[in-house]
Parts: sequence; structure tokens; C-alpha cells
Amino acid sequence: MHLSTIKTSFLLLLTISISHLIYSQEQTGTPILQEKPEEPVTYKVSEIPTKLEETTTYLTKLNVDIIYPEALTESDEELELVKKAYTALRHQTDSLNLEDEFSTTLKEFQQKWNNHKKKVTEWTSIVTERTESLEEEKKGLLETKEIWERTIKLAQEEEAPKEIRNSIRQIQVNINKAEKDLTKEINVSLSLQTKLSEQNIDIELTLTEIEELLKEKERKIFIRNALPFWGSSSDTSATADTTTLTLQFGQIWDSYIRTSEDFIKTNKEHFIEDILLFLLFSIFVFSLRHFSKSIKGEDDKVLLALRILERPFSTSVIVFLLFSIISYSEAPEIFFSALRIIVMFPLLRILVHIINPVLRTPMFFFATLVILQQFKQTAGSGTPIERTLLTIITVLAVAGLGWFLYKKVFRNAFELKLHQRRVESISKFMLGLFVISFIANALGYVMLGLVLVNGTLNSIYGITLLITATLALNAIIIITLQTKLAQKFRIVQHQSSKIKNTTAKIIKLIAIVWSFYIILNNFGIAEIFIEWLTETLSKEWVFGSLSISIGSILLFFISIWIAVLVARLVRFLLEGDILPRLNLARGVPGAISAITSYLIIGFGILVALIAAGIDLSSFALLAGALGVGIGFGMQDLVNNFISGLILIFERPIQVGDAVSVADISGKIKSIGIRSSIIRNWSGADIVVPNGQLISNKLTNWTMSDRLRRIEIKVGVKYGSDVEKVMEVLLQCAKDHKQILVNPAPFVLFTEFADSYLEFDLRSWTSNYGDWIDIRSEIHVAIDKAFKKEGIEIPFPQRDIHIISDFSEDQES
Repeated sequence: MHLSTIKTSFLLLLTISISHLIYSQEQTGTPILQEKPEEPVTYKVSEIPTKLEETTTYLTKLNVDIIYPEALTESDEELELVKKAYTALRHQTDSLNLEDEFSTTLKEFQQKWNNHKKKVTEWTSIVTERTESLEEEKKGLLETKEIWERTIKLAQEEEAPKEIRNSIRQIQVNINKAEKDLTKEINVSLSLQTKLSEQNIDIELTLTEIEELLKEKERKIFIRNALPFWGSSSDTSATADTTTLTLQFGQIWDSYIRTSEDFIKTNKEHFIEDILLFLLFSIFVFSLRHFSKSIKGEDDKVLLALRILERPFSTSVIVFLLFSIISYSEAPEIFFSALRIIVMFPLLRILVHIINPVLRTPMFFFATLVILQQFKQTAGSGTPIERTLLTIITVLAVAGLGWFLYKKVFRNAFELKLHQRRVESISKFMLGLFVISFIANALGYVMLGLVLVNGTLNSIYGITLLITATLALNAIIIITLQTKLAQKFRIVQHQSSKIKNTTAKIIKLIAIVWSFYIILNNFGIAEIFIEWLTETLSKEWVFGSLSISIGSILLFFISIWIAVLVARLVRFLLEGDILPRLNLARGVPGAISAITSYLIIGFGILVALIAAGIDLSSFALLAGALGVGIGFGMQDLVNNFISGLILIFERPIQVGDAVSVADISGKIKSIGIRSSIIRNWSGADIVVPNGQLISNKLTNWTMSDRLRRIEIKVGVKYGSDVEKVMEVLLQCAKDHKQILVNPAPFVLFTEFADSYLEFDLRSWTSNYGDWIDIRSEIHVAIDKAFKKEGIEIPFPQRDIHIISDFSEDQES
């Protein structure tokens, strides 16, 4: 029977058997054996003294550690502070009319309530855990109480000594007291849990109200909220507050100061941790800078990395900010505005050093606009200062961008015309947005002008900062891979270019997604987009009992994609660095890496099915039908799959083996689950199904060892000294370093040919991969030796007889 038929039949039988077992296990019914219920525990009279001592110890520990722990004193004090903070914040919020407040004030209270929400959530978790712990202890205490109730009855029936019965009654009194104390503590904990839950609900309602008010202000971008420039400035609908400009500005900054103090107080420990991490990271970058002085870069990427690391402190700030800013997503606006201004200086130091000098003037001009933008954002929403700064920014932006485009500054700044066209297109688009913003501001649509200016400047600044950070991060990776410590790893020695390219692609992908979010967030539509995306992905289509959603489909494929990437990474690390360090038998490292990779992919597929909401139990009934389908429709695929497993476990061939199968000869490049790749001696990669490698006749030249016999046929002219020729040939083989002594080389006189005497030199080498070069070197040595000894290699000779009538040729 053909091998593929046997494999298919075996798989079909195995699949049906497994499906039957799974299905039969899922059937519910009366179990064959029923466990007898455990008899209630009752202590024997002889055990009572020991059990009394154990119970007394248990009650003492329960009283000390559970009911009245010393740690609760400090916790109660902290919890009392949380209650007071909530009461004060509630009173402060109720004293304001939030609808009439500026956006800055609303954001201040939003941050305060978010900070308090974190504390309440933490305490809710702590109190809930304590309540559950107390209830669990009470359950155990009640079981102990029942045991002693049964024990006292037994003691009375067996007329145990009076002292023992009195001790039992005393322990029952202690148990009842502990039960009352536990019940009291549980009630207190439940009451506290209820109050915290009420606080949580109130906090959520307050945050929802503030969020709606902020969104309401953002929705008014297409509503005129101020008089035009030519209108009267004394009566405006935008500012209901009648206080003077100085007082208004003072109130706004007081709000910022309070918000900043609260933020710093709340994140004090976080700041200290980040400062320490930044110092460590800076030391690392400065050490890379010192090491990079000894590197001579020829590649453009290495040269760029060296130039960036010439600014080590600025590089440290930019890269560290890239990772740490995510943890401060709830920081107040004043924090981000100050951070943008501070980070501007290290950003400019790096950019000035790496960009074309032609772009320096536009870069400093843009930096000026960004700084003005940050002052505008801290001026307070709806204030005259905000509108004045908005006008100044739009006028400067329109004039500056118009001048740069008119002078064609960007045309000489880039080597590639594609980059030049992109920058010019972005500049024209920005110019259009600033013009629209100026017109909207002039007509009284201040909110629209603010959204356009804020979104444009903050987005361009954020993306520029992100691009610079990714360049700096790539520079750190490139130089780090050249350090002595990194070069100790085999994977870095042999695959450094692959590591650089892969990490660069990953960083680029993250930067693209992050840039998209920066644009959406700065234009105030990130939440709207996320809500729309969530709603779209979660929308389900129901077909009978089957429900499908775009999100589940994407989650399924993304899970498999991630599993494949992780499998490749693990296999890359195993084969590149880990397994070569271990003293394993030939072929075992390849089998380990392959099996590990397949297990990760299989686990990823299982996770993908679960994540997509697919009921795995439904596959049990379909397994039999699937086996039939495999048996008839996918014979070749299954055959190749099983053959791949055989190749992995049996190891008849390994990566690097020299093989011949059918009309293909070459080296095994890779062994896959379905097919393997053979690189022939001409350098072409040939994909061979694993089934052919198992079922066809396969010659493995290097299976047991790397020995290769080299045969060289030589012809010399008749009359040569045969013994001398054989001696010279043998000496040429022995003189070569790659020819083995055992088995020893030898020479055969094989044939009397037409024009020469034929000899056959046979020798062995252990370096299979270089046998062609070795044979060529021996050829050269033989030619030199023959010339030295006067041994001639004859040319083929033929006698040609020409028959012609010369008289007729002369007449013609």
C-alpha cells in the first residue's frame, strides 16, 4: 500500500476516534460511581484535650490577626483622610456653577476627581478583600462550632470527665464570642464597602457631567461665540465673567497652580522613580557616546546614529520621554504645555545637528509658533488674551509659510524629490488651515480657529518629536549592537543586520500608529473615532446559532499573526544563540526549535479561537466529518504534514546536509512543516514537499559524517613511467592539508585508453562543503608536479586523410 494512503487512513481513524471520545465525554448522564457523603466530624474523647489546645490557638490567632489586626489602625487613619478629601472635594465642586466655568477649571476638577477615583477604587478593592476574608473565616468558625456541638454530645453520652466537659463549654463560649466579633467586623466592612461604592457612583456621575460639559464646549466650534474684529469689544457673548482681565488671568493661574500641586503630590513617588530611571538611562547613553568615538561609520545609518549620539543628553531626554509620557496621560494641560516648551530645546539641538542647514530657519520659526501656542493654551479658554494670541499665531504662520513656499526653501533641502513634494504639500495644507483659522477668528468663530491652530501645531510638533525619538532610539540600538558585550552573543555576530532592520520596522510601525493617534487627539476627535471603531468592530451578524463580528474576525487573525511572530522570534533566538551553546547531538537543536515553534503557533491558534468567541466543544462533532474531508480532499497536504513531523523526530536529514533526491542535488536550507527547501549547487532554492523526501529514494551524503571521497582521473602519454606517475599523484594528495590520512589516499591504473594511460587518484576529506575547492587545488598541484617531473599529458590525436583531384581544381 502506498505510504500516503497509510498515513491518510491512520489520520482518519485517529480523528474519528478522538472525536468519538470527546463527544462521549461531553454527554451528561448518571455517573457510574457516586461518592458517599462525608460523615460529620466529631472528636473522640481521647482527642479532645489535643483539639481543645488547637482550637484555643486558632481562636487566639483569629482574634489577633483577623478581627483586630494592628495594621488596621493606620489603614483606618488613611481611609478617614480619603473620606475627608471626598467631602471637601464634593463641597468645592458644589460651590461652583460648572456650566459657567472655563475649560481650564473643568479640566482641573476632572483631574481632581480622577485622582480621588483612583484612591476610592484602591480602598474598595482592599475593603472587598477584607470582607471576603472575614466571611471565609466565619465559615470556618461555624464549622468548628458545629464540630464542638457534636463533640459535647458525644462526651456527655460517654460520660467523659467533668473537667473535659467544662473545657468544651468554655471553648464554645469563646467560639460564640469570636462569631459575634466576626459578624460585627463583617457588618462594619460591608457598611464601609457600601459607602465607598456610593462614592464611586457619585464620582462617576460627576466625571460624566464634567466630560459632557467639555464635549459641549468642543461641539460649539461651528457656532459664533464672539463678535467679529470690527464689532464692539465691550459686549461679548463669549465671556460671561465681568471681572477685570488681570483678576481673570490670576484666577486661571491659581487654578493651574492648585492643579499642578495636586498632580505633583499624587505622583510624587512616580516622579522620583522616573528621575532615577532617567539618570540610569543617561549614564547608558553617555557610555554609548564614549564608545561610538572608536567607530568608523561607512553606512549612512551608522553615520546618522553617530551624529545623533554626539548629543547624548538631548538623546536621553527625547527617548526617555517617548516611553515615560504614556504614564502621565491624566496630567493637567499646564503640565503638557510646560513639557512641550522644555523638550523643545533638546529637540532643536538634535535636529540642528542632523538636518540640512537650509531647514534651520523654518525649524526655528516653527519652534516660535509652538512656544506661543503653549502660552495661548495656558491663557484660559474664552479670555481676550487667548484670542489675541490666536490672532498673532495665525498671522505669523500664514506670513511665514507663505514666504517659505514663495522662496521655494524646501526644494534644496532634500535629495529625493518625493520628500520635497511631501513637505511642500504638508506646508500648503497647513497654510490653508491657518488661513481658515484666521478668517474664522475674525468672523467670531473663535472656537473653530482654536481647534484648527491647536490641532495643527500640536500635531506637527508631536509627530516631529516622535520621528526624532525613533531616530534616536534606532541610533542607540545600532551602536549598542556594536558594543563588546553585545558581540558576545552569536545572534548579534551573525544576524546584526537582520536585528537592526526588524527593530527599525517595528519602531516605524508603532510610530505610524502613534502619529495617527496624535493627530486625532490634538483635533479632539480621538474619543469619537475610538467609540465609532469599537461600535463597528463589536457589531454582530447572526446566522442561526452562529454570530460573527468584524472584531472577532480581526482578533482571530491578529492573534494568529502575533503567534507566528512570537514563534519566529523564539526560533530565531534558539537557533541563533541558545541551542548552539549547548552540547546537543546533531539534529537535536533543529528539532527542538521546530517543535517549540509549532507548539507556540498551535497555542496561538487555540487562543485565537477562544478570543474570537468560537465554542471549541462544537468542533468535537465536526472532527469526524473533518477527518473524512482530510482523507479525501487534502491527502497531499496531510501527507506532507505528517512527513514533516517524521523528518523532525526521526531526523534522516538536517539543515546543512548534502542530499540527492530524484533529479535534485544540493544542501538542505530549511525543513518546514509542509515542505523543505534545498539549495542546489547552482544557488537556486528548490521547494520540495516533505512527502517526496520520505517516500522517494534519498541520498544523504553527510548523514553519519562529513566525509567525501574525491576522485581525480588523469591521463598521461604512452611511454611514461607508470610507477613514477602513481608516486607523484599519491604525493600530491598526501601534501594537501584537507586530505585525510585515514582512510589513506591511493592511486589506481585503470585503463589503456586510445591516446593515454588513465590513472584514478582517490582520497577522502572531512570538509564536505569545500570538496570542489580541494579537488581544484589538487588538480593544480598535479599539473605543477607533472611539469617538474617531465610527465606529459597528451593531446587527443587524429589522422586526417584528404582525397582531392588537384588537376580539376586548378582548371576550375
